Amino acid sequence: MLTVADRVYNIVYLPVMALLFIFITMGGDVFGLLRQRGFVRLGDASYSIYLLHGLAWYGMNKYIAVHNLVLNRTQYTLVSTAVMFVLLVICTLTYQYIEKPFIALGRRKSPWLKE
Repeated sequence: MLTVADRVYNIVYLPVMALLFIFITMGGDVFGLLRQRGFVRLGDASYSIYLLHGLAWYGMNKYIAVHNLVLNRTQYTLVSTAVMFVLLVICTLTYQYIEKPFIALGRRKSPWLKE
């Protein structure tokens, strides 16, 4: 059941996020922010992030459960943030050394992929 705070949050949050999504998908770069080197790298690694984030979160939560760790909200947030940064480094490396070479191989083997 939604509380008043949840309904107000959704009334404000969802339209704002929808407008931001539409703005970005129509070619907006959020005042140059999305052209920054870090965001471009994040975009390059996004497929690896998509593939590996579930494993990272599962592994983190399984480790916490197996070792019977009791974390408060702040501790869990710090651990999650550390796992996220490690995941971003791993995903950047998988893009650089796995995805990128196979993308190049695919383009060499199938010229119609160059488009």
